[in-house]
Amino acid sequence: MVRADIQDIVDELGRFKPITQWPKIWRQMLRGCEVEERYERAIDGEKKWDAAGRVVKVRFIDRLKAIELLGRHINVKAFQQNEVAVVDIEDIRSRIEAGRAYMNEQQRQQRRLN
Repeated sequence: MVRADIQDIVDELGRFKPITQWPKIWRQMLRGCEVEERYERAIDGEKKWDAAGRVVKVRFIDRLKAIELLGRHINVKAFQQNEVAVVDIEDIRSRIEAGRAYMNEQQRQQRRLN
């Protein structure tokens, strides 16, 4: 989305290519498209109207807002500050052993009461 180039979707004369020829990134960013055919009275008299031109209105998503929303996505965490906790593994082991000893003592006391 960031590297999308407008030259990918227009021809040498600046006219939009058919949407089927657009790269995938441009098709995904397309928000809306209107095509209006313009006609004028025929000069030769064979038909009543001749095609005079075409007005193409194309709307794309707001790329900056899309990037911001992507960055705020919980799994990307692009705009969150990351904190790293330093843990002493020996402290954790001693706490686990103390917890086990406490639980074993509680079980012994429970057995004595029963």
